[in-house]
Order: sequence, then C-alpha cells, then structure tokens
Amino acid sequence: MLFFSYTLSGQEIRPEIKTIVQKLEQFNVVHSQQVGPAGRTTEIYKLFEELRDEATIEELLELIAYNNSAVKTYASWALLDNRYPYLSNICFHFIKNRDAVVTYYGCRVSEREISKGLYYRLLNQKTNSNYSENDSLYFQIQLDRIDSIILYSNIETNLKYEAFINNKGNPTTYNRIRELAADPNNLPALVALAEYKDKDDIQFLMDQGTNSFLAISVFPDSAFWNFLLSYKSSERSYDYFLAVCSFKNESALEVLTDIYQTCDSIQINYLDEALIKNYCSLYQNLILKIWEDHKIIDFTVTHKLSNDCPENAYKSFASGLLLDRAINLLQFNQYHRTDELIFLMLQTISQHDEDLLLSICNKNVLTAKSVDLIPFIEVINTKQFSQSIPNMLYRLRGNNQALEIFHICKTLLSFKNRDTNIELQEILKDKQKFWDWGNWSESFRNLFKAHALEIEGV
Repeated sequence: MLFFSYTLSGQEIRPEIKTIVQKLEQFNVVHSQQVGPAGRTTEIYKLFEELRDEATIEELLELIAYNNSAVKTYASWALLDNRYPYLSNICFHFIKNRDAVVTYYGCRVSEREISKGLYYRLLNQKTNSNYSENDSLYFQIQLDRIDSIILYSNIETNLKYEAFINNKGNPTTYNRIRELAADPNNLPALVALAEYKDKDDIQFLMDQGTNSFLAISVFPDSAFWNFLLSYKSSERSYDYFLAVCSFKNESALEVLTDIYQTCDSIQINYLDEALIKNYCSLYQNLILKIWEDHKIIDFTVTHKLSNDCPENAYKSFASGLLLDRAINLLQFNQYHRTDELIFLMLQTISQHDEDLLLSICNKNVLTAKSVDLIPFIEVINTKQFSQSIPNMLYRLRGNNQALEIFHICKTLLSFKNRDTNIELQEILKDKQKFWDWGNWSESFRNLFKAHALEIEGV
C-alpha cells in the first residue's frame, strides 16, 4: 500500500482547466493563502482554488507530470484538499525528483522543493482543529505513510528531520531508528531513539560522546548524570545546556549556576534559551539573574515569571530596565517586538511598586530608540510624571526619528505647561527637518492644532 504508484489516466484536460493552468504557468510562482504584510489572498491563490474546485482527480493527476513546477505544486495541493487517498505517493514522487518552485509564504520568499511545500501543507492541516474527525484521520494516515517511506528509503531529503520528530517513539519503527542512529552524523536519529526512553540504549547514547547531548535532553535518566558532569569544565554548547537543564533538579541548578559564571556572551544566550525551554520554579532566579546582568529574556517566560513569582519578577524587571544595555529579546516559536516586552514589564512593576516607574522612565526616555521609547512615554503620560519633562526636552534637542519626536511632543503637550510649550516650540522649529516630512507632517500639524501650539513658519 505504501509504495502504490499513482498512474496517469491519459484523460484529456478540459479547455476551462487548461485556461487556469496557462494562467498559473504565466505567473510561475506559488503563493500561500495569505501573502505580504497585509496577509491578502492574491489572484494566484484564487486561481489555485479554481483549479482545486473545478478539476477532476484524473486531471489533477495528469498535471502532476506537467512541465511547470508551479502548476505541479498546485495540482498536488488540490489533491490534498480533495482528500486523494494516495497522496503519500505523490509526495514521494516529488521527494525523488526534487523539483523546486519559488514560493511566497506570508512575507517570506524562497525556492522550496515541491515535496516540502506539500508536506507542510499536510502537517498544518493536521494541526488545524476545525476539521472533522474523518479529515483528521486522513491527514494522519497520509503523514504516517510519508514518514514511513522517508524513514525506510535511502533517498536523502530534508524532510527526514520531520519524520524523526513525528516518530515520537513509535514501537513499530524502533529497529529502523536504532539502525539509523548508528550513523555518527545522524543526530536527529539519536534524538528519535532517545524518545523511546529505553534503558538498554543508555550506554549506546553515551558512547556517542558530545553527539548524545540533544538526545539526553529528551531522555534525562539519572544514569546520564555523571556522564554529563564529566563535561562540566569543557562544554558550553547549547545542546549541553539543554541536556543539563532537562533534569530540573537542584543538582542541575547548581551546575548551571557555576557554569554561568564562566560563559561568554554567546554562551549566555545558549544557557538562557535552554533554561527557558525547560522552565520550572527551580530555574526562575537564574533566568532573572541573567536578565538583570545581561538584559536577555524571552517574552513568554516574562509572562510566566510575572504570574509565578511576581515579587521577585518585578524587582528584577526594574533592575534590568535600569541597566545600560540594549534588550536582547530571544525569539523562539513566536515573534514579539521589544516594546511589547517593555509594556509587560512596566505593567508588572506598576502592580507592585509604582514608585519605581519614575526612575525607570527617566532613564529610558533618554536612551530608548524607536518604538521601544513608546512604553516609557506612555507611562509618563498616564502617570503625569512632570519630573520627566526636563529629560524629554533634553532628548528632543538631539537628533531623533519623527516617531520619537511625535510621542515625546504629544506627552509634553499633555501637561499644558506654558513654559514647557514655549521651549518645545523653539526645539521643534530648530529640528523641523527631522519631523516635517512624509505623512508625519500632517500628523504633527494635527497635533499642534489640537493643542493650539503655533510653530513659526509652520
């Protein structure tokens, strides 16, 4: 069943389908459903939807052998969306011939193998909770078949990594995974083997030396501990940190705390990421210490710290925000802007000790750049910290982006202070070239009008 080959029907493709195909061929690129910053559905994707909804299965199978990669890609997607029972064979066909196509996914553009695009479309639909039970079963069966073909064939494909991840200790594939793990260059196979958590594999994994660290991170058996300790003085790799962190006990915390003292800036990033990915109450203080010392943190763990240990968290957040160092916001599975992190930290601080906010804002209103300035300015505005007026005026006398000038001006005007406004008028006239351009010109003039502020010559 796994190796059942699809066959071409020899059916003549109808004229209306040929018209769609010719248009797709002219574009010669593949668009996902949402493309560009606005996430719009393009004419190209709408043509695909026409092809999917109007073509027969036999016509789509004919198009799998078409001489244009974009058409072949969309034909395979249409077969998936129409629940073609032998989709795994279509995917394997593309894995073998390695055809590629220029693909737009969101804002990203890349040349991608057709097999990879089809696989990820299948994988994404499998994780979508909106489908019926029968649909979910279809997706799972097709993925299992594709993964099995990948694991048991000797064809090299970057999808093999996905097959290892999806294996998840499948008892029927243990012997094959064990065989593949014997290759010293096949680290994903070692990790897949560790997923079985079979104590008979412990010595085999340790025999792989430093290659075993990532595998140990998913199988933190106590039998590995002394093995890991033997590398304490020499190893500072991300995989090693993951392995030690995965134990989540006092011994691991002691080792990690000692190691932290000897790490360089890159290694500290590795350590912090490993701690965050193995987050637990034992690691909270070390994560906060790294934030205080180096301003390195992740957005999601900031939320967790705010909820799990608010008394320690708010003090640490305040300490870090007063540090003369740029924020290093780690990005894992989700992207967040630094200003979102700052808003969250300031909110946590405000809930526990509002008195800290003034010094934090006064410090950062002088140094924060672009959108990172906005959270501090908004707190000054909301709390009406008149003590911050001199710092904001001092900041405006330097060279700033229009965005920075606008938010500082808006806050300064909110104080309705005559002397402040007079000084602001002089600064704005002197720095006009920095703010009076593009769409900013109108925004500033509307702001001036709302506050009855007159700038000579404007």
